[in-house]
Amino acid sequence: MTLGPDHMLRQETCPAPIEIIRHIIALHDEHESASRFGSFSGAVYDTAWLSMISKGDGERKDPLFPECFAHLLESQQDDGAWGATASQADGILNTLAGLLALAHRQRSSVSGSLNSKSLDWRIERGSSAIQGLLQDWDPSQSLQVGSEILIPSLLRQLKSFDIHFRFPGHSALMDLHNQKLRKFNPTLVYSAKATTLLHALEAFVGLIDLDQAAHHCSEVSGILGSPAATAAYLMNTSIWDDR
Repeated sequence: MTLGPDHMLRQETCPAPIEIIRHIIALHDEHESASRFGSFSGAVYDTAWLSMISKGDGERKDPLFPECFAHLLESQQDDGAWGATASQADGILNTLAGLLALAHRQRSSVSGSLNSKSLDWRIERGSSAIQGLLQDWDPSQSLQVGSEILIPSLLRQLKSFDIHFRFPGHSALMDLHNQKLRKFNPTLVYSAKATTLLHALEAFVGLIDLDQAAHHCSEVSGILGSPAATAAYLMNTSIWDDR
């Protein structure tokens, strides 16, 4: 890969890191919009949420990011899980989100969906994997920030697809969850002031009116720079946000 006219990268050979850096610098210097350039590491959790966004009129809808769903399928492991990169809770979050995306696609009218049997098989494997992960997990020992909010939310959302889990640490998890949200009020999200709760907005799907969070979505960063939160917002607003 080399720099071509107008500093475009040509895919001929694998680029050296210095070439990529020079390309980014050139873009930044020549294009005003590139001053907003940013990046983040790929994560199964965010990819799963992005794969669930669809747009269309009437009964037919098209996935906004079909490559995200394709990656989700490719990265599902033989045991049905999506692996952890940081902690045990990270693997649980990834697998729950991946499972939710599969269940969502199975029920949706999105074009290009896999056949039902293929999705059934993947959902069955994913459910078995997450059951094993939850069985061995002690929520009180988790150091994953936000897991006590996000994991109960994903479990709740999966119940709407008739996917249920029982595990030894469930009561301890819900104690942590309830303690964390004891002082939560939807007005914290609806107000003009941005709060860190927005970064985990997907945890409140079905609990708050996401139309009232529209003012927190920006063209530059979506909802507080969180792909998952932005996806949840777009999926659950009554009017599509073209920003």
